[in-house]
Amino acid sequence: MKNHQLRKIMTLLTMVMMVVFCIPIISRAAEPDESTNIGERIEVFVEDNKDTMAGLMVSVADRNGEIYTGYFGYADMENRITVDDDTVMEWGSISKIQIWVCVMQLKEKGLIDLNEDIRTYLPEGFLTRLKYETPVTMTDLMNHKAGFDEVPFVWAGSKEQLKSLEDWLKCTEPAQVYEPGTIASYSNWGAALAAYIVQRVSGLPYEEYVRENIFVPLDMEHTSIMPDASDNEWVLDKRKELKTYSDDLCGEVLSYGDYYCYCYSAGACMSTMEDMRKFALALLDENSVLFEKPETHRELLTPTDYYGDTGIGRSFHGLCYNVFMKGTVIGHLGESVGCSSALWMDIEKGICITLITNQHDESNFVNGLPELLFERYEGHLPELNGIIQDARTVSTGPLKLQRIFGIQSVTADPAQVVHTMYTLSDENGISRLEAGQSDLIVRETGEILPDIISIAVYILALFMSAVLFIIAMFRAIRHRNRRLSLWSMISAGIQLIPVIVMYRIIIQLVFEQTPFMGIETLRLLFVPIFVLLIANITLFIYGIKNYSRSGISKVRNIMTLITLAISTYGIVYWELFEFWRI
Repeated sequence: MKNHQLRKIMTLLTMVMMVVFCIPIISRAAEPDESTNIGERIEVFVEDNKDTMAGLMVSVADRNGEIYTGYFGYADMENRITVDDDTVMEWGSISKIQIWVCVMQLKEKGLIDLNEDIRTYLPEGFLTRLKYETPVTMTDLMNHKAGFDEVPFVWAGSKEQLKSLEDWLKCTEPAQVYEPGTIASYSNWGAALAAYIVQRVSGLPYEEYVRENIFVPLDMEHTSIMPDASDNEWVLDKRKELKTYSDDLCGEVLSYGDYYCYCYSAGACMSTMEDMRKFALALLDENSVLFEKPETHRELLTPTDYYGDTGIGRSFHGLCYNVFMKGTVIGHLGESVGCSSALWMDIEKGICITLITNQHDESNFVNGLPELLFERYEGHLPELNGIIQDARTVSTGPLKLQRIFGIQSVTADPAQVVHTMYTLSDENGISRLEAGQSDLIVRETGEILPDIISIAVYILALFMSAVLFIIAMFRAIRHRNRRLSLWSMISAGIQLIPVIVMYRIIIQLVFEQTPFMGIETLRLLFVPIFVLLIANITLFIYGIKNYSRSGISKVRNIMTLITLAISTYGIVYWELFEFWRI
């Protein structure tokens, strides 16, 4: 009897324990561990996409350490050198995270105030093109909201073209086109300026500060931050073994020495995958050796900017929110002329992925592999019908032609499910679509119409120039009014100068093809347009004074004068003559 009662009691206790302990098991089953079989899933993905791949290294880890690391493909396809744990590849803009870690370290020591005017930490008169009274703070630099215009010249073609961080910042200072704290416009220059402040405040060259306060504590022996890898001989030797390729494997193959990063603090770091993983784990670790106080680490991973009034963080002290993933996945993408990379971590679940490919502008693996680890975001587009323009563009000087390429028409259906975070905000009279680290500004048709008309008329003038050149040359050969024919031929022919200059610029800036010209050479490239402006005015005056009254010549001369007028207008409107603003 007692045994029977004991069995009943034990059965009851067993049932209670099953209920108690099954609850968390059931709850966990509802949220499967994304790292389960992650290595197998990565390998299947790589196998399915191997025809698009040159080389790849990838690692997944959580707060307890490495979960999976894989090396695939070739560091040099022609010589069949495989990617392995000694392969060195470039981080690109993931290098910027080091800047923000340095800033937080100095904040921890009381040497930097994130909300102080950055001019406090700079030499007197260092910034000469500030437009607004609102001060720029370190938080603005972290959020890419300092208001700086785009600075596209970040790649050099030789060591001789390289400059110190201070000199590069001085000679490329952009205009301030947005009020600080209002518009997000991703800025390499702004990040490099923050690195220079680290250098000023710490009293150490930036690369030395990083080595002593990041690389040494994390035992990152196989990492370099200088553009020519002069700070780590082992990395330099290994980097020479790497060849880099285009995203489709059809473009030119680049070797070491084909390009260098001017703003090295913002994009020149290179390392093995092991060192990159060490850095990512230090960002994930609540007791990171990077900081003296756990509070500083927690602060680093808290938002400094939000998507509208959603309460969703957009920038986390320089780390950006992954707009394609659910949860709090933050980190950074990176891209150099030769490599593409990603560092993402879910700070709530404590898991991260790091990867690099030796392909420029690669997206298949950079976007596809994180989706194996993190759950994709599902949301809806904000209601918007109209024209938007990328805030990250050149707005002043000879390169402001770039802004016309950032214009696009949008018809958004709020019922459409999308896998990207977008919010529509209207602040300070500026309507904008917030997406990633740069805003898309909503424009009225009248705001962009002058640009479009100017381009259309200028193209027409170029066509007219070609026709007039041929006619004038034909008439000069036949000795008919040779003087005016020569005037017309010269006037028409020299209008090709801006086309030649812009073509060379596009090759470097848009297609990122080597060899890269130095900043001084690029400035000299625009000097002929300045000379052309003076020549146009001179030729126009000459044409007016020697105006022909004969029928055919009169029409041709009028057309030549119109062409000169349109060309001059285009040069002035697009500021193509201001070579000193390059």
